[in-house]
Amino acid sequence: MTERRILGKHGGEYYGSSIGAFGVVLRHLVFSREYTMVGRVNFFRGIFQSLKALYPELSRTDLFVEVPEVEIPVYFCLGRHDFEVPLSAKYFEALKAPRKQLVWFERSAHMPNIEEKDKFNEFMINTVLPLVT
Repeated sequence: MTERRILGKHGGEYYGSSIGAFGVVLRHLVFSREYTMVGRVNFFRGIFQSLKALYPELSRTDLFVEVPEVEIPVYFCLGRHDFEVPLSAKYFEALKAPRKQLVWFERSAHMPNIEEKDKFNEFMINTVLPLVT
């Protein structure tokens, strides 16, 4: 979490912001009409429970070794300024999949779905949605 705090302070979580992902997400939740107060609380509870349950295992998992291949289409939406997961593009190149696509978000760090939401939504609607409906 210390690493994430430092990245957030220097724009590595949310491009061009020094308040980090937590602050940005908090701001979006506070002003969003889509969440009730209970929904906002549960959103953060879910994040913290996920981190507690998943982070210890993920921190010792080498995807290059343990998941070199998948049998489903794979789409990576990566922020050009994301310093939280710097190996994502290298993993994408190494990963074997029947179909894969990497989309770069040039004005994003760790959260292109928020930072460049129009581009992200367009990609999901035009590329991914037709394959799952």
